[in-house]
Amino acid sequence: MDIRTNLCKLVLAATVCGTLAFAGSLSARELVVGASPWPPYDSEELPQRGMSNAIVGAAFERAGYKLNYVFDMWQRVLEGARMGVYDFLPAVWYTDERARDLAFSEPYLGTQVRFLKRKDSDIKFNQLSDLEGYMIGVVRDYAYGEEFLEAPGLVRINANFVVQNLLKLTQRQIDLTVGDQRVLTFKLSRQMPESMRQLEFLTKPLDQRDLHIAVSLQNEDYKTILKDFNSAITAMKADGSYDRIVSDYEAFIASSESKK
Repeated sequence: MDIRTNLCKLVLAATVCGTLAFAGSLSARELVVGASPWPPYDSEELPQRGMSNAIVGAAFERAGYKLNYVFDMWQRVLEGARMGVYDFLPAVWYTDERARDLAFSEPYLGTQVRFLKRKDSDIKFNQLSDLEGYMIGVVRDYAYGEEFLEAPGLVRINANFVVQNLLKLTQRQIDLTVGDQRVLTFKLSRQMPESMRQLEFLTKPLDQRDLHIAVSLQNEDYKTILKDFNSAITAMKADGSYDRIVSDYEAFIASSESKK
C-alpha cells in the first residue's frame, strides 16, 4: 500500500468515527474555505489538499460540515476572509493584526522555522549574533518575525521562491537558508532529491509556531464554527486518528513519491 492510499484511508476513518455522533442532530453545513498554495500544508495537488487540510477536513466532516475550497494567492484569500467572501482560512499563524478581522481556533499543528546549511559547513546557532556575516537566503514577505528581520549584522539575501534559496545553498552562493522545516523538506524531496544528503538543519529552531484555522468575523456563526472544530480535534486526538494522519503525512513529506 503506498503512502497516498494509506493517507486517504486514515482520513476516511477519522471522519467516519465522529460522523455518527452528529447524525440526526445536524444537517451538513457548508463553508467556503479560502486556501493558498503552501505545500505541504495547502495544495490542490496533494492528498487531501495537503497536511493541514487532511486534519482540518477530517475535523469538519466529523463535526457535520461540508467544505468547498477555493485556491488563490495568499493576499487575496486573506483579504477575502476579512471581507467575509471566505468563511475561514485553514492554515494560519496568529498575529494581532490578523486577529482584528479573524477569529482563531486553538492550535492544531505545531511548526518550526529552522536554518538549513550544507553538511560540510561548521556553522553553529545558539543566538542570532552567531550568524553575523553569513549570507542567509530568505523569501520576500515571509513572516520570519521581527527579531530575525531586525537583528543587526545579519546578511539577508532576498529571493522570490524557496527553491531559489535551496539552489543557491547547494551552489555555495549563500551560507544558510531559513524557513518552515516541513516546507523545506518537501521542496527538497520533490524538486532536489539528490541534494538531500548534502544539507542538514541546524539543531536549534529560529522559531516555533502553531497553525490555526482563522474564521471570518463577518460570519455570524464564527463562535460555533470554532467550538465545533476545536471539539472535533480534541476527539480525534483522543481516538488516535489525529496522530495517525500526522504520522503518515510526515512520512509522505520526507518521501520522494510523486505528488501526482
